[in-house]
Amino acid sequence: MSLEIELKPCFGHSLLDVMNFLNEVVLRHPGAISFAPGRPTEQHFDVEGSLGKAPAFVAHRAAALGWPEAAVWNDLGQYNKTNGIINDLVARHLRVDEGIEVAPAAVMITQGCQEAMVVLLLGLFEAERDVLLVSDPTYIGITGLAAIAGIEIRPVAMEAEGLPMERLAAAIAAVRAAGKRPRAFYHIPDFNNPLGSQMPLEERHRLLGLLREEGVLLFEDNPYGMFAFDAEPLPTLKQLDRDGLVIYLGSFAKTVYPGLRVGYLVADQPVRDPGGRLVPLAVELSKVKSLTTVNTSPLLQAIAGAILLENDCSLRAVVERKLPFYRGNRD
Repeated sequence: MSLEIELKPCFGHSLLDVMNFLNEVVLRHPGAISFAPGRPTEQHFDVEGSLGKAPAFVAHRAAALGWPEAAVWNDLGQYNKTNGIINDLVARHLRVDEGIEVAPAAVMITQGCQEAMVVLLLGLFEAERDVLLVSDPTYIGITGLAAIAGIEIRPVAMEAEGLPMERLAAAIAAVRAAGKRPRAFYHIPDFNNPLGSQMPLEERHRLLGLLREEGVLLFEDNPYGMFAFDAEPLPTLKQLDRDGLVIYLGSFAKTVYPGLRVGYLVADQPVRDPGGRLVPLAVELSKVKSLTTVNTSPLLQAIAGAILLENDCSLRAVVERKLPFYRGNRD
C-alpha cells in the first residue's frame, strides 16, 4: 500500500483552485469573449518572429561588454546573473513609458510577475509577525501565495467609487491592535483585476499620504497600465512616490505575450547589506530569487531585450495597435 501523504491545510483553501480554473475555462469555451482571466488574445502574438530577434540583443550585449558575439551566445546558455541581464533595458523602458527613474541595479528580472510576488513575500514577511493588506477583491495570485506561505491576509473592501481610505486606515490599526505589523498593502490601481476600475489621481496621492504616515509599504502591480482605452494613462504610484514606499511589479505578459514568462520588480529602497554598504533592496532580494529559480532564462530575456531594442525601449506603440480590438471586446 502506498504511503498516504497528508497535505498542508492550505490545500483545502478554495484560493488554490482558482488559477487552474482560470487557465482552463478559456480552453473550454474558445468562442467566448472571456473576462475571467487576464489573458491576451493570441492573434496579436508574433512568437515565431520574436524567436528570430535574439541576434539583435546579442549584438547589443557584445558591444556593451566588449565581448565577441560567440561569447555572448555561449553566455545565454549558461547560468547567469541572478537579477537579470536586461535590467538596463527595462530601466530605460520604465523611464520612457512610465516616467519612472530607477537604476538598473534596482530592477530584478523575474520568471513572470508571479515570481516577483514570491520573492517579496518570502523576502519581506515573517509569517508570525507580518500581515499583507490587499484591496478586496484582488488578484488571486498573491493571496494564494500568501496562504501557502502562511502569511496572514487582511482584505480591505473596495467600493464602486474606489478604495475607502478610512477603511484602509482602520485595517492597519486593527492589525497593530492584534500585535502584528502591517507590512505592505497590495493594489492594482490601473484596470484592477478583477474589477477593471482605475484609481483617480487624487486618490493615488491620498493613498501614498496615508501609507507614508503609517509606515506601510505599497506593492503596485501594473500589468495593464498601458491599456487605457478612453483617456490618457494616469501616472503610476511609483512615479508619484517621493518616500520610497512603492515596490513596483511589471510584466511583458500583456504587452508582448505571456509565454515569454518575463516579468520584473523594481525595489530601489536603500538597505544595508551584511557589509554595511547601502544597496538597492533588489540587490538583497536576489538572495531569495537565487533559491527560487536561480535566474530567469537568459534565452527568454534575450528575446524580451531584442523586442525592447527594436522599439527604442518603448512599448506604447506596440500596445496602441492592440487597443481597438480590446476596446471592441469591452464594448
